Amino acid sequence: MHTVDSKKYMMKLKKKAREGNFSARLLIYPREVEIFEGNGFEVSKFSFSKRDNRKIPYDIFWSNAFKNDVPQDVVNYIKGEIDNMPDVDYFAQLLYIITMKALSSEEE
Repeated sequence: MHTVDSKKYMMKLKKKAREGNFSARLLIYPREVEIFEGNGFEVSKFSFSKRDNRKIPYDIFWSNAFKNDVPQDVVNYIKGEIDNMPDVDYFAQLLYIITMKALSSEEE
């Protein structure tokens, strides 16, 4: 399985998460959409061919990275009840945690 490993993509997504955002617009190739979807992201759908050889703006979302089933250790970490970030399966889940921590720190 391919992963979201482009440092440029990861840096932009982490920056957005640290700012308290659950989405970002990225210029990606249509064939990369499946890679993002396979890593826990939801991706806006446009009617472009996967064979299109140009980058197209897609909205990438991670607000539902845990599929409405956020593990209790993640909730405890976000609330500050534990110090160590729990292990996650997908990059989108890491971004979810970063975003929630950013939003919870704004409330303090």
